[in-house]
Amino acid sequence: MEFTLRNTGKRAPTAATLHPEDAARFLDFDIYRISVSVQGAGWAAQIQNALAAVPFGGTQSLPVFVSKTATAADSAVVTVRVASESDPTKKAVVTYEVKK
Repeated sequence: MEFTLRNTGKRAPTAATLHPEDAARFLDFDIYRISVSVQGAGWAAQIQNALAAVPFGGTQSLPVFVSKTATAADSAVVTVRVASESDPTKKAVVTYEVKK
């Protein structure tokens, strides 16, 4: 399964004198911390990377890998949590129901 992470933020102004060379090309992204959990006996969920860099105004599709055992419950709820590293007050939570 996939979810889309959308960066609705804007680049903050920075003084060119903060770095000895032009670092502007590295400042066009926000970094997000991602976590995933699952509620349902016999189900598991994982992500490839706990961090994602998304350009301001852009989106990025991120995979969530869900697996189940042979004796897993008929369904489970997968929860994905995302928080901005530059502004931890900016958070999002999405849930998905998965079925056998």
